[in-house]
Amino acid sequence: MKPFHKCPVCGGELVEKEVEKLLRGGKHTAVIKVRAEVHSPRGPCAPHPI
Repeated sequence: MKPFHKCPVCGGELVEKEVEKLLRGGKHTAVIKVRAEVHSPRGPCAPHPI
């Protein structure tokens, strides 16, 4: 079950994507990879190129 079917801010499309995050704590490092629903780059909330 998805928490949102559309962006709660603008109603734009959400797409499933693999997201990677690098976490550092002192001398330790970890990489977290998860599948997440993210905002479509073409949606109204997306930043406009300058």
